[in-house]
Amino acid sequence: MTRSLKLTSCLLPWFVACSSSGDGAPATNLQGGVAGAGASQAGAAGNAQGGKAQGGTGGSGQSGSGGKAQAGSAQSGSGGTAQAGAGGSAQGGGGGKAQAGAGGAVTPPACSGASLSAATRVTPLASSSGASGNVVTSERPSGSAVAWSAGGKVHLTPLDAVDARAGADVVLDGDVVYGLVASDAGAAALFSRQPDYMTFVRVDWSGKELARVDLLGGKDHAVKGNEWFYEFAKTGRLARGEADGYVAYFALHRRWPDGIGHQGDTLRFLDADGKPKAGGWGWGCSHSMDLRLATLGASTGTICISDCYPDKGIFFQHDKVKITSDPKANCAGGFTTDLGGFVATQDGYFLSYTDAAGASHLAKLGADGKVAATTDLDVPDTRLARRGKGLLLGRGGGAVTLQALDASGAAVAPPEAVGASLPALDFESRSDGDVAWGFASGAGVSVVRVCD
Repeated sequence: MTRSLKLTSCLLPWFVACSSSGDGAPATNLQGGVAGAGASQAGAAGNAQGGKAQGGTGGSGQSGSGGKAQAGSAQSGSGGTAQAGAGGSAQGGGGGKAQAGAGGAVTPPACSGASLSAATRVTPLASSSGASGNVVTSERPSGSAVAWSAGGKVHLTPLDAVDARAGADVVLDGDVVYGLVASDAGAAALFSRQPDYMTFVRVDWSGKELARVDLLGGKDHAVKGNEWFYEFAKTGRLARGEADGYVAYFALHRRWPDGIGHQGDTLRFLDADGKPKAGGWGWGCSHSMDLRLATLGASTGTICISDCYPDKGIFFQHDKVKITSDPKANCAGGFTTDLGGFVATQDGYFLSYTDAAGASHLAKLGADGKVAATTDLDVPDTRLARRGKGLLLGRGGGAVTLQALDASGAAVAPPEAVGASLPALDFESRSDGDVAWGFASGAGVSVVRVCD
């Protein structure tokens, strides 16, 4: 099925098509059954799976895997939910959830276990109601941080080593957050704001603004050469670069000499203050319908979906390698491919994507972006990250599952169901081998950690 975004402009008439294609490789099949979230074991203190324990005022309750404990003090095992009343405390086991009532303390569940479901921790973020859209996490030496949006504000929230809130939010005027890079001193964020800006800001955790650059916007759209954000295909990413710098990859509009505003993408290397460094490009895929950015050390890779230039399909590094073709793309916002996850490794990259025929794949790319091998996937909605010495594949399209892959991309075990949503953007690969992400729901923001 062809997807199309409403365009307010047309393409440059002088585009030259590129006919390069990636190296094809025999496809193998990576399909697996979905393992249920419940564990087939009895809980502590003789409570069977799914059982319920209740303690009176000042008492304690404990339940086994999948069970529920309610008490002044509550503890739940793997996959369970612990709920504590006013003044109580709640603690969840691996894969569990911890909830505390008014005045209660929340101790995030353990983040370890032989299975992926046991190694997955979901931590609700206090005081995050009204959040929607993109939620982005970033590690820092003493813990991590999460960026999210609500009511025309972008919130940057410091977290401790177990993903609990570690301080007050830094709140900025903005609409949608696209990237976050955190440190113990503060954080840098990439976000859009009205009426047409893509903005880079760096702050310390007291809220002091250390740098601000409007990378796009604030100029007359009718003037040739001016650039802005906010028209169709609103996408972007921010990553940690070298020497305290950053890498930003995002969509843009530009008024061209033909008098028309055309849409494309731009890759920019920034210093600590958001000022431009050498490298990247001012105009890449066009129209750039979706994009991904992956970095590891000095390695920086990009993926885009193009409906026309340099050709129709999915491309690595703008025009260096065509991963797959999309003959039905129409140079007017229509396209039939889709992007999943994109992650850098020591010797190249991995990309999950859906081709024009509707088939989904996991591709191993060399450092030059050429396809070295492909594996078939059974769902199109996927995310990817490095985890430990291998990879973590997230599947959506229904019940969310996680699957461990080895360093070659081969399955280590069947997928396992987990009680978490996939992120709107990407998984975060952390330096300690863990994987993290955030998502927004009606209750607010939740931070997910899958421990190595």
